[in-house]
Amino acid sequence: MVWGLLLAAGAFVQVDAQTKSAPEKYNATAINIGNARGMAGRVLLSIDRWNTPQERADLIREFQQKGPDKLLDALQRSPKVGYIRLPNTLAWDLRYAFEMPLPEGGRRVVLATDRPIGFEEARTQPRRIDYPFRIL
Repeated sequence: MVWGLLLAAGAFVQVDAQTKSAPEKYNATAINIGNARGMAGRVLLSIDRWNTPQERADLIREFQQKGPDKLLDALQRSPKVGYIRLPNTLAWDLRYAFEMPLPEGGRRVVLATDRPIGFEEARTQPRRIDYPFRIL
């Protein structure tokens, strides 16, 4: 299932440096752009700290040299950098948060986490079981 996120509210604070900034909170709307029609919902995001360029380089190197399974292991070992949560659910820990300034102004924010897999999904093994990451 593919989710597109449209940010409904901007950050409450401005980021000063990659790792040293106040937490950023977002209230977003997720829209399912897959097969299901008309599904949308609220998503709450919190970024408590940003990954450093060195941490980013380490994860990229892990993926390039050892593949996606070892990248998953590295992400799961990474410290929590924030969370993503739907209303009335437990939060999923974000394991990667990186921002890059854009030449025309603004910034690109990339978030990643290991994807929680529930009992039913593990038992039935649908096609989406092959995608253990969430990247926003």
